[in-house]
Amino acid sequence: MDEAAIFTIHGWSSRMLKNHAFDSASLFQQSRVEDSARLRLTAVQDYWRKWFYAVPLDQLGALRSVGANPEELLKNLKAPWALMEKSPGVVLPVARDPLTLIREWGIWNQQLQTLETAARGSFPVEAVAMRDNANAAKLVEKGWTQAGD
Repeated sequence: MDEAAIFTIHGWSSRMLKNHAFDSASLFQQSRVEDSARLRLTAVQDYWRKWFYAVPLDQLGALRSVGANPEELLKNLKAPWALMEKSPGVVLPVARDPLTLIREWGIWNQQLQTLETAARGSFPVEAVAMRDNANAAKLVEKGWTQAGD
């Protein structure tokens, strides 16, 4: 009994995978990822560099829903990643790539500009002057500025 090999399930599984690496289509040497949070942040930062650094400043508004920075993008991805960890077979909806978001946002922004221009033309000049005077005198609460016509 003293010479009997006693292994935990983890140890036995690891030994079987090493001994039968070709049969199991696994690596001879395997290692565990201890800090998956750091690995995820690195992946998100790489994705951010690939897609977001090349985007012109006037088009960055299209990507606000994705996240304003890599940390926010990582925060937005936590729920889908947690769902995939709990249920590996779950199929998540296909996400649109940033180029598609930028293109769709450009179309939306052009329509917005057209509508804003038409709306501004319908305001009497006196009303716009009164609003500008009120803003200059700081009589209007914060939030109603010229950009928010």
